[in-house]
Amino acid sequence: LAQKAFSCFYEYPLIGQYLDGTTASGLYEARLGKEEMGKENHVFAPAYKDADIKELGEICDHIIFNSFAQLRRHKDAVPGKSLGLRINPECSTQGDHAIYDPCAPGSRLGVTKEVFDCEIAAEPELFEALDGLHFHTLCEQNADDLAKTLEAVEEKFGPWLSKIKWLNMGGGHHITRDDYDRELLIKCIRHIRDTYGVEVYLEPGEAIALNAGYLVTKGWGRHVERTMDTFEIIYVNSGTLGIFEEDVEYDVEKGEALILFPGRHHGGTRDFDED
Repeated sequence: LAQKAFSCFYEYPLIGQYLDGTTASGLYEARLGKEEMGKENHVFAPAYKDADIKELGEICDHIIFNSFAQLRRHKDAVPGKSLGLRINPECSTQGDHAIYDPCAPGSRLGVTKEVFDCEIAAEPELFEALDGLHFHTLCEQNADDLAKTLEAVEEKFGPWLSKIKWLNMGGGHHITRDDYDRELLIKCIRHIRDTYGVEVYLEPGEAIALNAGYLVTKGWGRHVERTMDTFEIIYVNSGTLGIFEEDVEYDVEKGEALILFPGRHHGGTRDFDED
């Protein structure tokens, strides 16, 4: 589960019945995955702080680096963990999502073939520190774009794939969309697994909850008591909301709005109306 796309942790026990774990983009997401799902826990970030890497090594199973410089800097601080490196297959498939394209010219997300080959030639022992490779190039896309990307990955990084333990194909796979070609996805996974003998990971995020439905509920309970550091605007769509701010009480009627100020304690004065 890619938590940056879906982090409603109340659903993690249910999701955990179907997925093998969580992936994070930093320390706090990694903590969330560890605490709320408690299964296999992965993390990738463009860069890691020295202050964070020790804890990430304690709570994560896979730690993926964005560059050889990051790998050099942190690999010895996380002994026993499965380490990976993000690669850039230089294969743009984004189309309408070009703004999110990590393969765009000048992108600093992932290592290109040229850089990869140069670094390994100069320092072969760096490859020995790696268990896997990772790419993330899709955004709400179908399996045909994955197939195209895999062709580029095999062309540029094929000689290395049989020497690693796992390949992480990232997220952006709209697996639960009605028109998604799941048979092609299965074909792609089997091809990589059978050809190179690696374990294959996917990181679905939005697809976990895509078109899952919407929530309709009757009013129950009352507005929580709290003090916030930002403004809050409350609009009442139906019924009447009883609420206080400091020592002033309000009855906010249907069609009315109330602005609550930062630093002022507020909360409900009575239970919500059932409508």
